[in-house]
Amino acid sequence: MLKRKNIIISLSSLLIAIIIALTAFRIYSSAQQNKDTAPKAEDKLSVVAVSFVEYDLTRQIAGDKVDVELLMIPGSNYHLHTMTEVDKEKIANCDLFIYTKEPSESWISDILNELGKNAPYSVIASKGCSLRKNRNLINENIFFHPQSPLKVFLELSEADDLSSTDLFDESVLGDYDTHVWTSLKYGKGMCKNIYKALCELDEKNTDFYTANYNSYCAKLDNLEVEYCKTFDSNYTDTIYFAGNFSFYYMCERYGIDYQSVIPYCSFSQKYSEEMVQYIINEIKENNAKVFYYDQFDSKEIVDRISAETGAEALPLYSCHTVTISQLNDGATYLDFMTKNLENLKKSL
Repeated sequence: MLKRKNIIISLSSLLIAIIIALTAFRIYSSAQQNKDTAPKAEDKLSVVAVSFVEYDLTRQIAGDKVDVELLMIPGSNYHLHTMTEVDKEKIANCDLFIYTKEPSESWISDILNELGKNAPYSVIASKGCSLRKNRNLINENIFFHPQSPLKVFLELSEADDLSSTDLFDESVLGDYDTHVWTSLKYGKGMCKNIYKALCELDEKNTDFYTANYNSYCAKLDNLEVEYCKTFDSNYTDTIYFAGNFSFYYMCERYGIDYQSVIPYCSFSQKYSEEMVQYIINEIKENNAKVFYYDQFDSKEIVDRISAETGAEALPLYSCHTVTISQLNDGATYLDFMTKNLENLKKSL
């Protein structure tokens, strides 16, 4: 009798254990199911943008609906970047890859070609913008002659007769100048390209992207009006620049004349004494009160020009890269373009 009672107790204990186990399993399964159906961080669209401008425009439109990463290390030289395995891995693992134009980022085409069919959806943010080619100079003395043109960004066509001038070396025609965003018109065009890509890849958030896109474009339009008002009739002087010039599209858009130590953006071009002295003489002769520099230009050259001319040195922000502190402080493309206008007004 005792043995039978023990068997019954054992069976009861086993049954209870089974019930507990089944209950626990059902609770776990339910939790897993809820976990699987709940929104995940990884469900967000992952975006990699090469330069700061593309990065900022994306976050202005997409907000917290995407995870956007800036590929270029803040403060690094955008033009001298070479491909790394880290770059390749980041690009390979993202959903959307945004860059400007291949001629200035030749390493990008290498990565995309290597990835082949595994390459992410890619968008050229500057698509539709009319790019200018940078013509390098044969002779600095000829170029900096007072009668020589200082606007060297000319749109080339097959009809161009390069043999008609001795100012430029046909064998070293450089890359396209891709700093199109220094014109707000083109900055808005980049927004449109990024917006369209976001909507195509993430349809469920189209309304959100559309609202942000329209709101941001309105802000760009308002600033564009301020630029146009400023330079419509008031601006007659020439601006002087102390380094690599990345503002051709801005000057072209608003009719600004300029002279620069290096009149195009080429970090392979070295500063020469003659180039620096030419700008110093021009500032003195024209009694210019201010001159400009990019925050990543040579501080030594900027300080020298300021010391020898007495002119105030003011920054213009090319926006292709930023400092770590600027990034951490939440600086935006719109902030920089607004500050550029404020500083340019001091040359009026």
